Amino acid sequence: MAKKRKVKFGKADLLPNVDIDTKKIKVRISILLEGDLLDAYKQAAKLTPHGEYQTLIKEKLREGLKLHSPRQFSDADLEFLKARLRPALIEIVDSEIEERIQPKALKGA
Repeated sequence: MAKKRKVKFGKADLLPNVDIDTKKIKVRISILLEGDLLDAYKQAAKLTPHGEYQTLIKEKLREGLKLHSPRQFSDADLEFLKARLRPALIEIVDSEIEERIQPKALKGA
């Protein structure tokens, strides 16, 4: 599990004018999201090792701006993903195969 780091909270305009790593500072903002979008992030977060939708939103924002380095997965993360994703992928592939084969079988009948 990731080591917790000390994070400073505050308003960006009240921060001292010194050289501070901005990744260690969090600024509270307000944002309005449609309910379906928020629900989708909450559901998707359940499939992540951390399970936090706000963390997932931040990860996706960073991906969009390409501000982060590639994520290094721990062995525990990989085992978790394998256990959660393998059944879901099998289900997706099975349903895709059924959709493609069934119409062809019906045409030949």
